[in-house]
Amino acid sequence: MGGGEAFAEGVGGEPSLPEQLYIIPLSRINSSNLDISFLEEFKQEVNRNFFFDHTTKNLTAKSFSRAKV
Repeated sequence: MGGGEAFAEGVGGEPSLPEQLYIIPLSRINSSNLDISFLEEFKQEVNRNFFFDHTTKNLTAKSFSRAKV
């Protein structure tokens, strides 16, 4: 995902753990009405950490890993 600024939208569930998560580059938003067909391109796994690389302007996702106790 390129750009720099993005809008994160969680749907359903709780604010800290939504059922669905969409991260949309602001440069791609051209309307105040976003339908589900538009959002699907930006759907993310809820159980991931996201990292933004300022050099490449890419957003990447990595799965959570549980620490061994």
